[in-house]
Amino acid sequence: MGTQSRKQRELAAREDHLLELAFGLIREQGLVALQMSQVAQAGEVAIGTLYSHFSSKEDLLLALSMRSAALRLRNIERAVRWEEPPRLRMLAMAMADWLFLDENPHYAQIDQYALTEVVWERSSEARRDQFVRSREPIGQLIFGVVREARARGELPTQGFSVEETPFGFWTMLVGTHQLTHAKGLLEHFAITEPYQLMVRHLNVWLNGLQWQPLMAPDDAAQMDRLCSRLKTEVFALGCP
Repeated sequence: MGTQSRKQRELAAREDHLLELAFGLIREQGLVALQMSQVAQAGEVAIGTLYSHFSSKEDLLLALSMRSAALRLRNIERAVRWEEPPRLRMLAMAMADWLFLDENPHYAQIDQYALTEVVWERSSEARRDQFVRSREPIGQLIFGVVREARARGELPTQGFSVEETPFGFWTMLVGTHQLTHAKGLLEHFAITEPYQLMVRHLNVWLNGLQWQPLMAPDDAAQMDRLCSRLKTEVFALGCP
């Protein structure tokens, strides 16, 4: 039993090292240029050894994306601990993800690519399961805020389950990240501050759910005050 545990630790350590090397290559030359042979060469392992850890390049990218979950979780935990009504904490979680994008642009890019059809379908089922589990702590925090809002009488069910309610929140975040990374696209439509616009749209969505307290989505001064409070009270990292 002890020998097996030691072997498992050694395999996990090697896999983590290979992921670190792959991430370094992505930072140096970009995501699309990454080749499995480069990772094997950098790690001084046979290509077959690399494939014993990752069934494909897509499998490796999904494994890299799992690393970002812990980074996202730290910011989201700060937002959830904020001693304000649940609705404001939902907005704080959106801004937490916004900060993650600014602080970790390469992981943010990997995350987006991981959820494309070509990567998701070519990765192994075991890795996809691991990916889903890596996001569960974040999901539980979000569901917890929804449950609290309902318990406080601030959020009607609107026919949605607790798990279904944040779907609009999720798709808005993912969609904004995706469009923002397509350089020049949003500028073509005269959208120069996509995340500020996203927060306004989130407020419209929250108002549509009748999530109290209702907020005016076009009140720029209110949004500026909220951003300033988040900067000083929650993240202490600066607000984009």
